Amino acid sequence: FTEIDKTLTFKDKVVIAQNDLLQLPDSKMLSNKSTIELLLRLQSKNISLKSIAIFYNGIKTGNNEKFLSENPLTSKHRKVIRGRDIDRYHLDFGGIWVLFEPELLWSNTNQEMFEVQQKIIVRQTGDTLIGALDESQFYTMDTTHLIITKSVNTHYLLTLINSTLLNWYHRQIVPEEGK
Repeated sequence: FTEIDKTLTFKDKVVIAQNDLLQLPDSKMLSNKSTIELLLRLQSKNISLKSIAIFYNGIKTGNNEKFLSENPLTSKHRKVIRGRDIDRYHLDFGGIWVLFEPELLWSNTNQEMFEVQQKIIVRQTGDTLIGALDESQFYTMDTTHLIITKSVNTHYLLTLINSTLLNWYHRQIVPEEGK
């Protein structure tokens, strides 16, 4: 099957066009035709998230023992959120502070990204999308992703991120179920 227009036929007589499979994110191999059709329909009707938002990862310290503490030891310490501190629509500050010295930290040290008035913080790992609104200018660790909206209401985007539909879509294209 080297030509794109060929189709694949399975034992149960499900026929899936090879071109449809190639259009799926990362060419995921799914065998349920209705799932593939719904994924393709969702993809054809959507707008790219990167066209309406800026993405940024949390801080990589290079040495958590050196840079993280349970108390603000200096004026350079900032409250930090980790993935475990995020629930749907809710942030729970876990009492951890990061010594924010950009020249000493490993990466992701753009202070402006953390200090925007509103951002969505999404937990990095897991089989579901879990996001919360941050209006307290928390800094975050590398177990999180930041989403800063450009042209859409932040509350609206947060609702979509936490929705059943986007979580279903995420599970179809990112096989991390049970993590």
